[in-house]
Amino acid sequence: QEINAKIYKAIGYLLAQNQVADPITLSNYLSEDNKDKGITSYLLQLVDGVISIAGAGDYARLIYDLHLRRQLILTGERISYDAQKSSLSGSVEDQIQKAEAAIKKAEAENPSLSVAHYDMRFLKPLDTELLEHVCRTFDRIITIEDGVKEGGFGSAVIEFMAQKGYTKKVSVMGLPDRFVEHGSPSELYHITNLNEEAIYNEILKLSK
Repeated sequence: QEINAKIYKAIGYLLAQNQVADPITLSNYLSEDNKDKGITSYLLQLVDGVISIAGAGDYARLIYDLHLRRQLILTGERISYDAQKSSLSGSVEDQIQKAEAAIKKAEAENPSLSVAHYDMRFLKPLDTELLEHVCRTFDRIITIEDGVKEGGFGSAVIEFMAQKGYTKKVSVMGLPDRFVEHGSPSELYHITNLNEEAIYNEILKLSK
């Protein structure tokens, strides 16, 4: 705007004359030069819109706090991304292969042992028809999931059996309801007893 150009020029002139350039001196200079009595109110509006030196500390702290908040958000996003990238959950095929390998090993070392494997796939809705078949056919059941055991698939199976009046020996394998340290999927499966060896040991334990 033209008025801003005049103010800028006036500041340069006053400073060149070794004079203070503030709202009062600028108002006097511009009012005398342009006979514009509204210049004072405009200068005061500009001053109100500028952060004063008295509030500089508070403003700096606000900027710093916002910076820290943004860094925390970015850190949280990276943690979330890393957790997903290094998720304990492998593909469904990988988990099926672990279970089948454990079953094959257990049956090979114990000829009298016969183990059936069912892939339930979904927690909800439960395949109640398949569960009915399993409960009518077997006395010992192992559920395996890579989610938290409490309130998970195994719990749903036990609840289903209770509602239907089935009394079977059930072992639930899954994640503990606590923080699990960071590591590769294979390391985490070992730590949480969800690897092939743990499944194998559970089969032998339940078969006794």
